[in-house]
Amino acid sequence: MQLSTLRLPQFDADMERRFRADLTGRVMPLGRLGAASGAVLFVALGLWDRHLDPTVLSQTMPIRLAVAAIFVAAFLATFTKWGSRSVSPYMVLQVLVGLAFPILLSKLPNGFALGVAGMLLPMSVVPIFSTALWHAGLALAALVAIPNLVMLGVGASSFEIVQANFWLVSGAMVAAALAYLMLADRRRAFALQESLDSELRRSESLLLNILPANIIDRLNHGDKSTSDAFDSATVLFADIAGFTDLAESLPAEELVAFLNEMFGEFDDIVAAAGIEKIKTIGDSYMAVAGVPQPRADHASAAVNAGMAMLGAFEAISRGRGLSLGLRVGVHSGPLIGGVIGKHKFSYDVWGDTVNVASRMESAGIAGRVQLSASTRDLLSPSMTLEPRGEIELKGHSPIEALLAL
Repeated sequence: MQLSTLRLPQFDADMERRFRADLTGRVMPLGRLGAASGAVLFVALGLWDRHLDPTVLSQTMPIRLAVAAIFVAAFLATFTKWGSRSVSPYMVLQVLVGLAFPILLSKLPNGFALGVAGMLLPMSVVPIFSTALWHAGLALAALVAIPNLVMLGVGASSFEIVQANFWLVSGAMVAAALAYLMLADRRRAFALQESLDSELRRSESLLLNILPANIIDRLNHGDKSTSDAFDSATVLFADIAGFTDLAESLPAEELVAFLNEMFGEFDDIVAAAGIEKIKTIGDSYMAVAGVPQPRADHASAAVNAGMAMLGAFEAISRGRGLSLGLRVGVHSGPLIGGVIGKHKFSYDVWGDTVNVASRMESAGIAGRVQLSASTRDLLSPSMTLEPRGEIELKGHSPIEALLAL
């Protein structure tokens, strides 16, 4: 055995608090079982008293019933808010047994010689309920000291005291070793679980950058179908006018830094609007509202996000001394969304709605959000729009377009 396996793992204050709470929750069912069975067992052992000396049962049974009542009270207390948060009541019960049991033995003929080994039972459960070494140390010290005080108080013989301490000290040493090993193992297991949970949260965070949250949830639950048809959603495309000339004039590092800043702002805008980013291609940014979580206000959410993008883009361009324009195109209609691919998979949307939204952007005006009549019909009448009439779209029939103001 390596010495490292015997070392007690150390936690910071916050992790220590979580460990104690976690361990308490794990041992609580055992504590309830122990308290209930302890009450029954302590009374049932009255049959042992009767077997040794029938006349002494009138003295021992009241003690047994009183201890059993305390066990029952402790059992019921574990269902209260206070009692369910600490294992201290169980440690007190163990000490109570350490007091009551030797008192009972003192009233029986040859009680200490015949029954002190029974003290090993409360000692054996100390490792189970200890959430800290001082818990175990105090409990075991009490279970050794209290019987000795009782034996001295009732005038037990030296032989009885020596024989009793053989059991008491030996049992306490074994229980202490078990408590240490169990606590070390529990702490290592908790540290490992914390590490696994941290990695799981990190993995889920990375997945959320790739897939929508409800799609991840479906995949986690074994749902192999991740494609859905949506009756109505709104697609947004944003693209930099004159990007080709910009790419040729700027050093690669500056160009990448500019795009990263721009797309980072766009990411914040769509996240705040509650719409889904789909992807970026070069200088083009695509998002969709109402997918994969349907929402009634998808059109206004997309248009407002597009307006916010224009403002953010203007501020970034001005800050970098660039004279550029951003085109934003929006269109609403039915589409299909789902996960595609086996490697580096992504969530994407398809349909004529996507194609029209892309054409609305490419045929748009720099610095404006251009939207279709289909999107206009879903907006509030209070939103100010400027009609453009029908415009020609590449590969599509003419469509009525408007500009958001």
